[in-house]
Amino acid sequence: MTREFLHWAYPQVGLAALLLLLALWPIWLRARRRRPSLDFPSLALVKGLPKVTVHSEGRRPWSWLLMAMLLALVALARPQMGLETKVQTSQGIDIVLCLDTSTSMEAMDLLPNRLAAAVAVSKKFVEGRGNDRIGLVCFGGTALTQCPLTADHQTLMTYLDQIEPGQTGVDGTAIGTGIATSVNRLKKANGKSKVIILLTDGRNNGGEIDPLAAADLAKKLGVRIYTIGAATLGQAPVRVHDPLGFDRQVMVRVDLDEDSLREIALRTGGQFFRATDADSLANIFNQIDRLEKNDAPARAQVEYRELFDWPLLIAILCLLLFLWEEHGPRRERP
Repeated sequence: MTREFLHWAYPQVGLAALLLLLALWPIWLRARRRRPSLDFPSLALVKGLPKVTVHSEGRRPWSWLLMAMLLALVALARPQMGLETKVQTSQGIDIVLCLDTSTSMEAMDLLPNRLAAAVAVSKKFVEGRGNDRIGLVCFGGTALTQCPLTADHQTLMTYLDQIEPGQTGVDGTAIGTGIATSVNRLKKANGKSKVIILLTDGRNNGGEIDPLAAADLAKKLGVRIYTIGAATLGQAPVRVHDPLGFDRQVMVRVDLDEDSLREIALRTGGQFFRATDADSLANIFNQIDRLEKNDAPARAQVEYRELFDWPLLIAILCLLLFLWEEHGPRRERP
C-alpha cells in the first residue's frame, strides 16, 4: 500500500515566511492607499521642473520584492512530495515445493494433466510469497533439487516451467527420498519456520528411505509437512502410445496412499489435503498460503522528491522584475 503527501523538511522556515508576510502586509496596504500628490496654486509654478517619469509618479514595485522574499523562504523550507510504501521486513518462511514428476503425473483427471496443474498452482502460490525463500525438489524413482532455497522468485518460476514428467530418469514414486532431499535443503535454513509442501499422486514404491522415517527426521528439525494427494477417485484417463505409434486414451486405477500421507502430515504438525480436480488443488494451495501467512507488521518506507526548485525559480523571476521596475530604463512624459 502506498500514499503520497506533502512534507516540509524545514517547517520553521515556513513559519518565518508567514511571520514576514504578517509584518509586511500592513505596510504594503498603506503604500497602496497613499496617493502622492502636490497642490500648486498656479501652473506657472511647475514650469521649469524636471519632466515626470513613469516610475516617479507610480507606486514603487515593492510587491515584486515581497513576493520574491516569500517564495525564497518557501524554497528554503524545502517542500517535498513524500511517497510512503509499506514494506514487509520481518524474517520470512523457508518453503520447499516437493513435486512428484513420475510419468503417472501425466494423467488427465486434473486438467490439462496432474503435473501441469501442480506447476500452475505452484507458480501462483510463489507469486504471493514475496518475503519467503522457496526451493523446488522433484522426485520420481529418485529425487533431485531443481532449485535451492532462493528469494529470487523469477528464477524459481523458470525452473518450474522446465519441469517434465519422468525428468529424474528413474520412474517410480520415491516419496521418502523426496522428503529427505527436501529436509536436507531446510536443515541449515534460518527462516521463521520451515515448511515442505509435498504433492504426489501415488504411493511409495521406490528409493531406500521410508516416508515415515523421513517424516520423523523432518519433525526433529522442526520442519512441517503439508501433503497433497493429487488424483481423482476411482479411475483416471491417461494418454498412451500404442505399438502402431498412435496415441489413445485409457483409464487406469488410481493408487493413492492416503493413509501414509495423512500420517506424514500428522507427525510433522502439517495437514493432508486431497485434490480431485484443478480447482480443488488451487483451493488447497490457497489454504496453505493462509495457514503459513507471515502476520508481522509492515514497516513504512518513505521516499521524498524535492519541490523547492519551482518556488525558487519564481522567486528569482520576481526579483528580476523588481530590479527592472526599480532600475530599468525610464520613459519620460512631457
